[in-house]
Amino acid sequence: MATLLPAAIAYAERKGGISGRELLVAVAVGVDVAANLGVAAREGLKFFRPATAGGFGATAAIGRLAGFDQNTLCNAFGIQYGQTSGTMQSHVEGSIVLPMQIGFNSRGAMNACDIAAMGLSGPRDVFEGQFGYMRLFEGTWDFQPTWESLGKTWLVSELSHKPYPAGRATHGGIEGIMALREQYPFEAGDVASVNVIGPPLIKRLCGRPDIPSPNANYARLCMPFIGAKVLLHGKIDLAHYRGAELTDPATHEMAKRITMESDNNPDPNALVPQEVVIMLKDGTVLRWHCDIMLANPARRLTREQHLAKFRRCLDFAQEPLRAGTGDTLIGLVDRLEQLTDVRELTAPLLA
Repeated sequence: MATLLPAAIAYAERKGGISGRELLVAVAVGVDVAANLGVAAREGLKFFRPATAGGFGATAAIGRLAGFDQNTLCNAFGIQYGQTSGTMQSHVEGSIVLPMQIGFNSRGAMNACDIAAMGLSGPRDVFEGQFGYMRLFEGTWDFQPTWESLGKTWLVSELSHKPYPAGRATHGGIEGIMALREQYPFEAGDVASVNVIGPPLIKRLCGRPDIPSPNANYARLCMPFIGAKVLLHGKIDLAHYRGAELTDPATHEMAKRITMESDNNPDPNALVPQEVVIMLKDGTVLRWHCDIMLANPARRLTREQHLAKFRRCLDFAQEPLRAGTGDTLIGLVDRLEQLTDVRELTAPLLA
């Protein structure tokens, strides 16, 4: 969604006259393309799927808005494939290039669709060809479930959200620490150790060691850093990735007590089950278990939780927006299907 939604809105803003309903349909189509590429994969992450698969979703969404025929859309997919990027090395190192790759592929989708609209062709067997996306980027795959569900199950209705401003693989640990703090009367100083136990993927993505002076992107993907903030403050907040918060000695001292452990789950893409085990200095052991992560479709956020997250994100806009913009945007999104032109939604976003 982070890759395809900005691209779809940008195209709608540039073209004009695209309704909110048309935007919603295009996004639903794009999510099906992007998400099914991930669902079909049978191996662990080799490349950063939000960027790579997301770029094809963005291409599909723009193609829908542009009214592409089959031939033009196939060309656009081929041209997008020629631009697809998303190295996981950026994830390993906590580099800012990791989220930038979202933008690279979103921009690439716009370019691919513009070029295809001019009549230029791209490679055709993009996904399953000899050097196709699934073979080179994913390794092994199975599209049969996709063919059986396409047009019947819309994956946009099955998306999870991210309730906390941190890597998704940290969210079980965050919720577990918060839940145990709420259930039992202990302070951060009472904690001897915290162990977050879950599938190999969560340890691979966020089990990195704490370092004294991380950049924001590294910190967002570091369970010891994030867990320490939750123990000290009761939450993780966008403000914790700025300035002195990144080098706070108390945070890094607390982070030494937090570890992640793999449960050897054979599914390379699983995020659950997860367990949080907190041992207090007096020997008390506290446990929390999770089979479904918060903001999964089976544990949806309330409207109030969504709006609270939206308003907090708005607080961190690089260029302050006009007073009342938050309320205006909420009202526009609430009646998105009735908007005759998506430009009504983008106009308030101007600084």
